[in-house]
Amino acid sequence: MRAVVGRGRRALGSRRRGAGPGALLRAALVTSLLATVVGCGTVEVTEPNGTRRVHLHLGPVLLDPPPGGAVSARLSAIGLARTATGTTLGYVAEESTVVSEDCRVVVWAPSTEAAGAVRAALDALVGVCIAVSPTGP
Repeated sequence: MRAVVGRGRRALGSRRRGAGPGALLRAALVTSLLATVVGCGTVEVTEPNGTRRVHLHLGPVLLDPPPGGAVSARLSAIGLARTATGTTLGYVAEESTVVSEDCRVVVWAPSTEAAGAVRAALDALVGVCIAVSPTGP
């Protein structure tokens, strides 16, 4: 024997998905789970001239240094994060520097002013890259 359910009626014991007070909670849980699995974080990039930019980022972060230069970055992420030291599930905070293929020696400068002084003193040398510390002085 088959029961025929008319239009607009629900069978006994069935539930409508997405309706009710728990729908918003389920949507919030799924969204937070996806953000955690994908990984989200902030990246503060310090360029060779000392300018700093902050980016909000989802997924892996790729840094491209300028030719003959170095780019320093400070990363804070939660979730699945791929960094220079490996892949982490959870929270990660690290600093790293990406140098171009032309760099043979990297000189770390604590500030933009110090980087300018080092750049002026070592300007004649080829293959010397100056990286400004992402944490600043």
